[in-house]
Amino acid sequence: MVQVQVGKSTIELVDRETNYFAKPMAPYEHFETEQTGKIQKFRVTTTDGLNHIFGVVSWPAAQPEIISVERIAGLEKYKRLEKAGRVSIVETKDGNWLAELKVLKYGNRDYPTPHTSNWPELDYILGGNAQVTLADAGAVAVGSRALIDSETNKNRFNLAVKVSPRDYQTLAVAYALTKILSVMHDLGLPDED
Repeated sequence: MVQVQVGKSTIELVDRETNYFAKPMAPYEHFETEQTGKIQKFRVTTTDGLNHIFGVVSWPAAQPEIISVERIAGLEKYKRLEKAGRVSIVETKDGNWLAELKVLKYGNRDYPTPHTSNWPELDYILGGNAQVTLADAGAVAVGSRALIDSETNKNRFNLAVKVSPRDYQTLAVAYALTKILSVMHDLGLPDED
């Protein structure tokens, strides 16, 4: 299997796409709430001991999404990924897939929640250039939703990555960048000296 380094994390696709029966985040209206989709699993390991399986699920009657499958090992703080780590993928007008680059960040709660991000923040948790990393991974486009998908609603300034349909590796890179590394760095908590 090919391994990809993303900051202090390593990603590898696991096996092949397989059937997956569960409830999507937002099933289409008038369709079953539980569905059999296709899942491509990927493993993320980190330098601080995380070993976690995630998956990109394509549903027959719902938008694709990234889910937590199994946390095998890792610090307790990574348990938050099991509940707050789900990512909805939008199918764009041009037939590509788009995922917002929201981080898990501490705010006014004692646990991290999804927050919009910016390039300096993503560069910080990556320890490098996030835009270049996503482009090198195979992204079709990165930037604000207005820039890369002509979005005009309240989400138009949110950073996102656009990928070819079923580009699991680039989605896994974006996931590791925004979710895994933000939890690893306790994003939003004051730095300890």
